[in-house]
Amino acid sequence: MRVRTCKESSRQIQLHEDVIRRFNLEGTIYISLKVGAFIKKIQLAATICYDADIILLSEDISDAVNLPEDLQYEIRVEDGAIHIGPVIGLLVSEKEEYLTENRLKEYLKYMLRYDEVGACRRIYV
Repeated sequence: MRVRTCKESSRQIQLHEDVIRRFNLEGTIYISLKVGAFIKKIQLAATICYDADIILLSEDISDAVNLPEDLQYEIRVEDGAIHIGPVIGLLVSEKEEYLTENRLKEYLKYMLRYDEVGACRRIYV
């Protein structure tokens, strides 16, 4: 799923109504949102105005969690909370020429097991 910012609301997450049904959240008005160490109880709203793979976060929440909008995220619902992520980033160099094939193979071992936890992986240069 992709995250987008909604400037017209505050303390809110909007999910497509199909996603709300898939996670059995019908009738839920407030839910905890967890992104890494961030946790906040916010309003949950259903929408049909966007694709089902869009998560709309109000601007105040989006600013607080600071999730890049160009990544795909996993969401799950556990213990009355929506979890977004995790995103695992590995900053390897400021210079592109540093990234040889051998170095990338070496970094790969740090990234392999993240599929097991539903993580989005990125190597940043």
